[in-house]
Amino acid sequence: MVESISDSQPFDLMTADGVKFYLFQTSYRAANVTLLTDGFTNFTYRVKLETPFLDPSLSTLISTIILKHAEPYIATNKAFPLAVERQGFEVLASRQIPTIVSSFSGVSLPKVYYEDTDNRVIIMYDCGESCIILKDYLKFHSVPLETARRIGNSLGRFIGELHVASHQNQPADSPGVLLKHKFEKVLQEPDVFDFFYGVIKRDLPRTTEHYDKIIALLDNMYDKTKFSNEVLVMGDFWTGNMLIHGDSLEHLSVIDWETARSSLAGLDVSRLLAEVYTISRFHPSSLSAINELISTFIASYKLVVTSETNIHDFDKIVKIIAFNVGVYLIVTILMAKPGWRSDEEAREIVSKGISFLFNAENERWLWESFIGGLCR
Repeated sequence: MVESISDSQPFDLMTADGVKFYLFQTSYRAANVTLLTDGFTNFTYRVKLETPFLDPSLSTLISTIILKHAEPYIATNKAFPLAVERQGFEVLASRQIPTIVSSFSGVSLPKVYYEDTDNRVIIMYDCGESCIILKDYLKFHSVPLETARRIGNSLGRFIGELHVASHQNQPADSPGVLLKHKFEKVLQEPDVFDFFYGVIKRDLPRTTEHYDKIIALLDNMYDKTKFSNEVLVMGDFWTGNMLIHGDSLEHLSVIDWETARSSLAGLDVSRLLAEVYTISRFHPSSLSAINELISTFIASYKLVVTSETNIHDFDKIVKIIAFNVGVYLIVTILMAKPGWRSDEEAREIVSKGISFLFNAENERWLWESFIGGLCR
């Protein structure tokens, strides 16, 4: 169901009270509204409805929903602009991604119930309070190795199928390529990759060894990511945007598709690999489970992508992955809150990140790294 409030008026959708007032004008009247603190790009709320409704496609009575509101900047950082039109990509992804990837991956996208482009609001299926953000699951739970393997396999297959279906070497009229074109953005608009590269250029100390070479490498990679039409990338493929369903631990939802765009396949893969590696470094109890997750994710992704005859030069993808693993390792430290890690730990992760930048084309070096499975 897609609706819009016909007589558009200003609403304060950056507060829970404002959202509750807004919803009073719709069929989704709220008994309670809670701001979700894990939102990064949007103002995101969980809404408990006054009157639940039946979703026939799920045979489920819906009592809570998720409301997302977009401002022309990242919700957590007004200094970083982001086009409000991005919400249209969330709606498009919800409806079209499931048509080009198989349901066998065990990964889904939340359904969109309502769209109001005037007020920049979408209302979506709530995966439920029983769901666990994958980031928190890996950090704070004892994850069975079999569950870690299943998660890695599911995510690798899912993102691999998305990249294969939308690859530039597929026929121009194939569903994945046609969908990718719908996600193409005005190249002048800043996106999440601008943000991460910008963090390094702004915050990496100029006294860092080989600073000028690092910046030159970043500039070169920036041009590749900005102007590539290789595949449709999710754009923010990290564990904070992945929900594991707490009732079974067998199903995952990937959320927040506003930053999806055409770019290089390796960007999605590198984001996830760098982030889970960092979790394992600062939460040592997760090490065994994350090693299993990384191994199965890599194996599953590689199998899907290399078994597709139209996808050539997997070695090129590996180089992109390796370089951007370095980018994300460095950014993780530069963006970390004070006290989150010691100075020694920070230096170690930044050093590893720089090593990935410099060795992205060194297969022997990569073979011995935590992403070595990509080379085998």
